[in-house]
Amino acid sequence: MKATSNLGAFPTLLDSMYMAQEDESSTDNIPTPGEEASEPDFDYTSGEELVEELPDKEEIPKDLRRHFWRTVLFVNGLILFVCVGVLLWVIQGMQQEGLFLIALGGFCGLFAYRLYRQFNREYR
Repeated sequence: MKATSNLGAFPTLLDSMYMAQEDESSTDNIPTPGEEASEPDFDYTSGEELVEELPDKEEIPKDLRRHFWRTVLFVNGLILFVCVGVLLWVIQGMQQEGLFLIALGGFCGLFAYRLYRQFNREYR
């Protein structure tokens, strides 16, 4: 018997599990225990075929690389400062220090967003 949702178009977890059991065609590529998996179409040991199409470092404009790495740095700062700030505040009870780090992470997020918007204006 199929479980149905009271929310109309929104399926429940049981609905999705039931549909997954009915649809056996999606599991055709999954090897069973003791069965050998098929080899991929590319050389997975070196990955050379995957990176052949990437441009060389010299082909990428210097200001584009600068924008990218600055944005990565600010997003990493956002993640680090917010996570450590929440941990200090919640676990250690250090509210002032935690809020300072969360605010610092917020500023990093604002700078990353500003760099992203600046990049869109310059390169579009």
